[in-house]
Amino acid sequence: MIRALTSLADVKVFCIDPRYPRYKFLQQRTFLNPDYDKAYTVPGVNVEYLHYGALPFVSRLVNGYTCGRLLTVHARRFRPDIIIGFFLYPVGFGAVAAARDLKVPAIVGVLGSDLLRVDSYFARVAVGLTMRRASFVLTVSDELRERTIQYGISPERSRTIHNGCDFDVFKPADRNTARAELKVDPGDELIVFTGRLVPNKGLRELIQSVSSLVESRPRLRVVCIGEGVMDRELRQRASQSDIKGHVIFVGNANPDEIARWLAASNVFCLPSYSEGCPNVVIEALACGRPVVASNVGGIPELMDSRCGILVPPRDARQLADALSGALNHPWNPEEIAGSFRRSWNDVARETHDVCCSVVRDSKR
Repeated sequence: MIRALTSLADVKVFCIDPRYPRYKFLQQRTFLNPDYDKAYTVPGVNVEYLHYGALPFVSRLVNGYTCGRLLTVHARRFRPDIIIGFFLYPVGFGAVAAARDLKVPAIVGVLGSDLLRVDSYFARVAVGLTMRRASFVLTVSDELRERTIQYGISPERSRTIHNGCDFDVFKPADRNTARAELKVDPGDELIVFTGRLVPNKGLRELIQSVSSLVESRPRLRVVCIGEGVMDRELRQRASQSDIKGHVIFVGNANPDEIARWLAASNVFCLPSYSEGCPNVVIEALACGRPVVASNVGGIPELMDSRCGILVPPRDARQLADALSGALNHPWNPEEIAGSFRRSWNDVARETHDVCCSVVRDSKR
């Protein structure tokens, strides 16, 4: 989206990340915190990487202010007309604080877990304050927008802009050709999952579903694409005799590789407990593959019975039934691929329209 936005405006990106001490007992335990390649760039996008010191739990109360001070110093040189902060806390909080210091409007973008997984009184206060102080709030689903309204944000100061898709990468392709390239047996029933390997993605339920299905479907295979804190646990479970050889882990993959796996698949599965507007669902649909996913967040806004099956979260039995039903159903790949046609250019244009409107209102 940012790359598409650069054709409409002069855009400067600040990627702000915490840096935890090297000592294992002081590392963040709820997500992987890798050292990003500071040389990584996206063609046509002006990116600067900023880092701040943090400690698990201890610095949480001040991380937002730290982001704000850091961003103010660096953004002042850019002299922005408007600042957009994606993810409410701490980055969104810092973006709003920096915008106030620079006397420009601020937009915060709500992506999902930043509002769905508010797990403490402090977090509720922080995200509420961030949204109320912002000039405008963007969400990636209508479900998230309704939640912002419950925080007291007026409907006039919020808007849903669903995510898009790169249709040059994610598009229908021949299944057998993709399987030959990936060395997947043509007779296998292949289910693909893409995402972080964390409890919230419902991976324990997915593994449990596989365990209940392999006796009746011996050719069933599940491919997990991604990394996360559950990596070791899931690999250990997958090595047990009841499902050994039925669950495959391929680690992180680039978009072209993910598109290849989707082309090779029979079904894409996302059994999350909560979601915003998951790109992986949109990408699977663009590839013409049916989706079995939890009926949570913005997922129901992306698909219907013509392109997949929705199931309750945390229910391995219903998930297994849905996967079996999806594998048996004669889906129409062309109809699935045409069900959600929304590009990142569409997202960029709508985001730019909101930015222009907010800047105009701030000058009145």
